[in-house]
Amino acid sequence: MLEGGLTMQKVANGNARARAYVVALDGVSLWSLLQAVKNLVRGEAEGMSTTFVPSSADLAKYCRDMESVLYGAAEKIFLAVENTRNKALGGKRISFMRIGKLDSDAFEEQHGKAA
Repeated sequence: MLEGGLTMQKVANGNARARAYVVALDGVSLWSLLQAVKNLVRGEAEGMSTTFVPSSADLAKYCRDMESVLYGAAEKIFLAVENTRNKALGGKRISFMRIGKLDSDAFEEQHGKAA
């Protein structure tokens, strides 16, 4: 997909290169990969070459950096929604430390552990 718009280095083994991209991009969301390709082709990928196809590691890092920005924003939105709901119900605000705890852990924390 990137070859049409950017220059790719010549390598002896194209299959090895393809496998390197598969390994590097393992766990990366399809959205971030497609957005990265779009940004690269448009020349909008900050810190990336507008002439050459990025290495597998560079492309994977760029994708993960985009994802981490979204995860941070999603976590803040989750907190805002939960705090608004808890305030409306007369409860306590939650903090980042309580996100991800099991319901039983949160219950014990609020009501004390059973004796």
